[in-house]
Amino acid sequence: MADEKVIHIAAAVTIDVRDRLLLIRKQNSAFFMQPGGELEAGERPETALVHEVHEELQLQIPEQ
Repeated sequence: MADEKVIHIAAAVTIDVRDRLLLIRKQNSAFFMQPGGELEAGERPETALVHEVHEELQLQIPEQ
């Protein structure tokens, strides 16, 4: 188990007023998942999430 790689991800849980959950299907994937992705070395989760949501959904979220 010492050889296992640990990855850290940031993912968005987005629910609309009708309680529908937003899921995406990334290119070449058969699975639906939440928008998000793996953090780069030293990247803050909130920065990674803003970047991933913009990349995947073309949405601009202001960082706080």
